[in-house]
Amino acid sequence: MSAARDAASVRYLDNGSPARKVALRRWLLAQLRRHVDRAPRVLDCYGPHGVMHAKVWREAAASYTGTEGGAYTWLTTHDLTGYDLFDLDAYGSPYEALEAVAQGADPTAVIGVVATDGALRKEALYRANMPRFLQDRMKWPRRDDVLFAAIYYHYPNYARAVIERLTGRPLLHYAVTPSGRAGAVMYWAVVLGPGSPPCARRATPAASEAGS
Repeated sequence: MSAARDAASVRYLDNGSPARKVALRRWLLAQLRRHVDRAPRVLDCYGPHGVMHAKVWREAAASYTGTEGGAYTWLTTHDLTGYDLFDLDAYGSPYEALEAVAQGADPTAVIGVVATDGALRKEALYRANMPRFLQDRMKWPRRDDVLFAAIYYHYPNYARAVIERLTGRPLLHYAVTPSGRAGAVMYWAVVLGPGSPPCARRATPAASEAGS
């Protein structure tokens, strides 16, 4: 795939889960501090005030807000310019929410995003159907075993391509870690430079409302 990047620049984090989630968020905080000289204003989009709040955000965040009701609906009906770190700990695909964040966040600001991806590599592993949202945004076919194999074995490249396509922002820092041995569910974090998404489109809310 032409949009996929060399994985050599990807930072892998390897900690026990849920410690992996904690480590990834602490890594993101450290990288974001290189660009933003204050504590972040965190928007927790799925399951707020849970373990990650207790272990990371409660002490590290300048302010902390949790979405109420459906996360995607909240993201598309509220002003996001007051936040610079977004926690997308979804059960399934985080990419609909990522697009909403990109469309709503301050385009002149450096922002951080941390996500649980329970869609891209999982669908590739089980040779299921490519999520319709990614079919549309990435112009990928519904089923393609060659593509699925490439995604499974080179997940960081393909996840990066999706992030770049949806946000229209440069990736300043990028880290990936699997949730466990099988690696069907992946965790990633990025620091994104200023920029704007390619176009303003709305996803189907049902695909991105539930949190882990």
